[in-house]
Amino acid sequence: MHPLSVGRLPHGLILIALLFAGVGLAQVPAAVVISPNTTRACASSPVSFPTIEIDCTHQLEYVGQFSAQGTFNPLGHHRRWYNQDTYTARTFSDERRPLARPLEVPPYMDLKPVEHVVQNYAPPLHSSQLLSGKTKLGGWRDHVVTFVYGREEALMAPQHLTIDSRGRLIVADPMLPAVHVLDGKNSFRIAAGARRRMERPNGVAVDAQDNIYVADSGLGLIDVFDSRGNFIRYLGKVDDESLFDYPTGIAIDRRHAHIYLLDTSRNVMLLLDLHGNILKRVGRRSSDEVPVEFVSPSEITLNGDEVVVLDSAGSRLQVFDLDGKLLRQINTNSPMGPSKVPVEMGLGADAEGNIYLSNLRDSGVRVFTRDGRVLSSFGARGDSDGQFDLPTGLWVEKDRLYVADTRNRRVEVFKIHSLANELTKTVASAAP
Repeated sequence: MHPLSVGRLPHGLILIALLFAGVGLAQVPAAVVISPNTTRACASSPVSFPTIEIDCTHQLEYVGQFSAQGTFNPLGHHRRWYNQDTYTARTFSDERRPLARPLEVPPYMDLKPVEHVVQNYAPPLHSSQLLSGKTKLGGWRDHVVTFVYGREEALMAPQHLTIDSRGRLIVADPMLPAVHVLDGKNSFRIAAGARRRMERPNGVAVDAQDNIYVADSGLGLIDVFDSRGNFIRYLGKVDDESLFDYPTGIAIDRRHAHIYLLDTSRNVMLLLDLHGNILKRVGRRSSDEVPVEFVSPSEITLNGDEVVVLDSAGSRLQVFDLDGKLLRQINTNSPMGPSKVPVEMGLGADAEGNIYLSNLRDSGVRVFTRDGRVLSSFGARGDSDGQFDLPTGLWVEKDRLYVADTRNRRVEVFKIHSLANELTKTVASAAP
């Protein structure tokens, strides 16, 4: 059953609240398409959603999502009453463009967003905010409108993800543009765009102190912010010139305090310290004994003591040690056949070394072993629980898999169940 469509009645929102305050609509999640294990059949009985079987020793359990409003909602707790189309508009090219609030709600009404905005203006500008009073009646009206429509939406097109030591989800949102730090009532966004310290956020990473590093494709720099979103410094800026051309993927080895950065247009991977000093350049201009060539590298992640790079328009993975020495290559050609445009996007790795790779064309996620053997795949195009529409970013933190479901404007969360890890925990807990 589809969410109820509310008519365009900008002056009758309070009436709508009274009429529909007791209405609750549920939607049964559609089944997730699961590819069978290609190497062996599992003896266990078939599983059903929200559990997804990867292989005989690994399962995923869908646990919920960070909605477009920026709040985490457990499985089945995120349905809306109103028509999602009210959050989109038509551009002159007749393409759907996401909006932060429904078309029905006038701009003078406050939908009470979860996030507060951190402004980091570039000199000589400075941050300022005009304060306006609100009557009791106006405040009550805004509460009712928020009750009906929900809070003003935060996520426009979430892409790159990471998690800091506090468990906060950090999301790059280049369409807004902004970087979101989702932490319940303490959530905030770092605003980007013209005249700000950050222009076009791409990859995101955090160091051991939870400072936030953003690969800024617009400025050609790395923007560094503290854990509260305040600007600290640029990396890669020398005499008002940038050392990078179009930085995209970024990863930080917190143990050794090293940054791995992809400069996509120059087809290189750079190894830097946290002060921005270039320690090594890997790519066409490097002097390694084993020549390395990138073709539009776009995503990067750490996999234990290895660095994994999504390369060649998503058609292969190149795996390096922490010093940038090439170890092996993995072919990632899509099972749907070759494509003229990149279709492989999100990249992540779990604690056992398995590699997760999302695909735009079939809106699914494939799982590889460390050496490149395909374990399975899951996902299907749609907007129900466990489905995706253009999954562009992945992050694995301990036993959680986060998927940036870009066109659905959300981040879906799965729990990774590993039989080996659970047996180890059981044995440890039973030990005297």
